[in-house]
Amino acid sequence: MGSVILKAVLSFCKDNWKELLLAGLFLAFVGKSHLDYKRLEAAYETSQESLKNQITTLKDLHADELSRRDDALKKYQDTVKKLEEQYQSRLEDLDQATEEQRDEIVEEIVKRKQFSENKDELAEKLENTFGLEYVP
Repeated sequence: MGSVILKAVLSFCKDNWKELLLAGLFLAFVGKSHLDYKRLEAAYETSQESLKNQITTLKDLHADELSRRDDALKKYQDTVKKLEEQYQSRLEDLDQATEEQRDEIVEEIVKRKQFSENKDELAEKLENTFGLEYVP
């Protein structure tokens, strides 16, 4: 009985080998296409995951960069404020020193009668102190 079935199968295969070959090639093609599709799908998912990781990393780097920028800006503003305070303080000191020096010069001029008696000495003092040139 087994040999009768085997003979029938072999006879069928011998008579229809082209159709069987086409069916086998078709099944191989479908299987290969399905495998390629699965691999392509896996590659797509991997690339999507990679892009998500890159976006997350870029967002973190951007947040860090903004934080460092804000810190630098705050430090800059603090430094400018300190410099302005120092400038104002030194300007006040300079104004005070100039006022004191002017008072001393006026007192000396009045005391030594340089307007009326010692005009040359007054001219020399103005030249040395303020860089003015006396032109008679």
